[in-house]
Amino acid sequence: QDLSWKQKWRQASLLAMKTAFLLLLLWVFVCSLDCLSSAFRLLGGKAAGKALSSSVFLTNPVAGVMVGVLVTLLLQSSSTTTSILVSMVSSDVITLSSAIPIVMGSNIGTTVTNTLVALGHVNVKGEFRRAFAAATLHDFFNWLCVLVLLPVEVVTGYLYHLTDVFTSHLNFNQSDTSIVNPKLFRAITEPVTNRIIYVTSLWCKIGPHTHTIANNILICLFDLEKRITGEICLGERDEINEVVARWEVCSPDGAKNVRAHLFSSWAGSDTSAGVLLLAASIATLSASLLLLVRLLSSLLKGAVATAIQRGINSECPGPCRDLTGYAAMLVGAALTVLVQSSSVLTSALTPLVGLGAVNLERVYPVVLGANLGTTVTGMLAALASDPASMRAGLRLALSHLLFNLSGVMLWYPWPPSRQLPLSAAKATGNTVARCAL
Repeated sequence: QDLSWKQKWRQASLLAMKTAFLLLLLWVFVCSLDCLSSAFRLLGGKAAGKALSSSVFLTNPVAGVMVGVLVTLLLQSSSTTTSILVSMVSSDVITLSSAIPIVMGSNIGTTVTNTLVALGHVNVKGEFRRAFAAATLHDFFNWLCVLVLLPVEVVTGYLYHLTDVFTSHLNFNQSDTSIVNPKLFRAITEPVTNRIIYVTSLWCKIGPHTHTIANNILICLFDLEKRITGEICLGERDEINEVVARWEVCSPDGAKNVRAHLFSSWAGSDTSAGVLLLAASIATLSASLLLLVRLLSSLLKGAVATAIQRGINSECPGPCRDLTGYAAMLVGAALTVLVQSSSVLTSALTPLVGLGAVNLERVYPVVLGANLGTTVTGMLAALASDPASMRAGLRLALSHLLFNLSGVMLWYPWPPSRQLPLSAAKATGNTVARCAL
């Protein structure tokens, strides 16, 4: 109140500039995550597809969970893993019962990114304790869900049978051309990330046959959006009838639709491109996270900090106060659908907890909502598949949703069970902060 008009204008301008820079850093952060996912797909895509279709891992549910964890670690996206599994189940590459444990494991594998984000607070003990607790909260919830629900699924097959009941009356004979996969938030990032590199999803449809393909199957050299009306043209074959040239997507008259990006003329292998992209993505991700933490630290002070904390930690009024957590859960699900990544949301929340802007108890329902929101991508992948084989893929996507809903029902409504993952995360944060250098 004692500030002059010029001082108030200067503070407002500085706040607007910081907010704009914050949005820019968030955009760079999401772009770097997208490029990081592409790098892991280049480095581990074919190995992931081979692992998913290997019968050795499909006979043991525990091994299936571990495959889901490892594949999601490679791809840095549980939504991508689920979408791949949906297409594989729809194509009868693997059975639905074998894919359900892999989907359970994919929930665990997606929690690594926010743990890395928490390391950005390692220099401040109090912040590191809170940030690491927030990062591991997602891990403990997912592990508890798997430890309880995997044996139940193995013994009873409740997800398998429930999805059969839910889809038994649906008509899959006619396609719905109105079903499309909305880009949503990615419409802002894809114009840039697709100019850096465009990685095709063709490899996941080839399945176990990827071992006959040359090194450059993953980097998209030509416009795969034309693949519906075009045909796959193979290169020359050697004496043992194996493909030795790159796969090229051509139109029926042989014309090629070149997609321009930085790796369009890349002469090396997918592995070398993946290593280069991985290094650049990690450097960009680390720099953006460091700047985000510092910018949030400067923003979350004084009146701004008070307003943000009041908004995030506010309660629903009157008799609806007990529903505050469920409202936060809906917000988490909606935000995850918007950014199409649960790791982006949880990674953005981790610094806020570290800085003390929001408490762990309020973050918990938002994380649960993020788990629910991440199942939407699998639903869209199932609905976009061939109507003749849509039911199997839709059942898997519903299994993912029901699994996460079951976890919410187990570990949130009842206060004693709600405290179990919270207490485990807090204990882990205290231990790690005490042992930090």
